[in-house]
Amino acid sequence: MDPCHCSHTRPIDNPAPLPAGYRTGLGDVYMINESICIPFYDIFRQSPNLERTQYIQSSHSLLSVCSRQTATRHVDGRPCILMDYHEESYVRKIARKVCLVTTYSGHQMSTLPKICKEFSIPVSPSDAITAENEDHVHSSPRWSRENAWIIAWVFVTRRPLIRRMQAKREAGRPSENVFFSESTAEYLDAACMKLRTEWMAKCRKDPSLAGRYAKEFHDHRKVFAAAGASNYSLATQATCRTMRHSAYKPTRQNRTGH
Repeated sequence: MDPCHCSHTRPIDNPAPLPAGYRTGLGDVYMINESICIPFYDIFRQSPNLERTQYIQSSHSLLSVCSRQTATRHVDGRPCILMDYHEESYVRKIARKVCLVTTYSGHQMSTLPKICKEFSIPVSPSDAITAENEDHVHSSPRWSRENAWIIAWVFVTRRPLIRRMQAKREAGRPSENVFFSESTAEYLDAACMKLRTEWMAKCRKDPSLAGRYAKEFHDHRKVFAAAGASNYSLATQATCRTMRHSAYKPTRQNRTGH
């Protein structure tokens, strides 16, 4: 497992310097009550050539999750990586750029919707890190759960953060906050942008790609419910049908041919 020979993704001892007056920083890891479905719905909403009904379905699902007080079955929330600096306290409800971290409840990547593979980066230690697939990142201290994945899509959430994520406590040592170094967080941000650009290009080249992936994702309700996503995270086909006559306001990226 984890035959690591990387350099820029190795951890360093110190987190990114926190500017004066700021309380949370780039690469900090916090627990948050957020659904892993949110970044994927956001991906589909912004994908070129997505059909009208699927755009409505993804948009409704996104709004449904955002309006719920509880978006995950995990009592303590799930880990998220902060992708920016903020002056406000972590408990404030403000707009924050984050990436979510998940284990997909231990499901093999080959059994998950294809969109997950497009936008997942393993966190060391992981069985997914091989000589053929070395792309991964390290946290500091070492991530406590094996086979975790970062959903490599930066999105904005307004949910308050719950608490700092702490590493598994070892005998004789104080608890330590988990973080990703400044260089690792910057690498992750660049990787997210690269994957985003590649995905948009694929969707323009294959106009049916986003639609196929969106349908497959929505058909995997049980898998994501097992991964701790709230049942309200997933719009039903009936809900989609009731919205077909709703006002459709696609973003520029969703207009076919652009």
